[in-house]
Amino acid sequence: MIRADEIYIVRTGIETNFAKSFLLAVSLVQDFSKPLIIAATAGEENVVFCNIYDAATKTRIDSKWNKDADWLAIIDSIQTKLQTSKNSHIVSGEPILF
Repeated sequence: MIRADEIYIVRTGIETNFAKSFLLAVSLVQDFSKPLIIAATAGEENVVFCNIYDAATKTRIDSKWNKDADWLAIIDSIQTKLQTSKNSHIVSGEPILF
């Protein structure tokens, strides 16, 4: 679950730069129980990238762009971390904050 000041809808395809930059950054997150800031950043023309920040320190999680990354492996790794975080850090029923 994502908490925010209001409801936001993010629509993106898996092949977009936004989705890929989100996956690269969020794959570096070690503790999903801590709040994160998700920010859309304009690129050239109609390109949008995603930056992830630690909400407490406001520091950007610095990921390296890799258009040829193994996206399925990255998604699997993130899902594993989320499940582990949910099972070990969060009280049952409490949402994970992003």
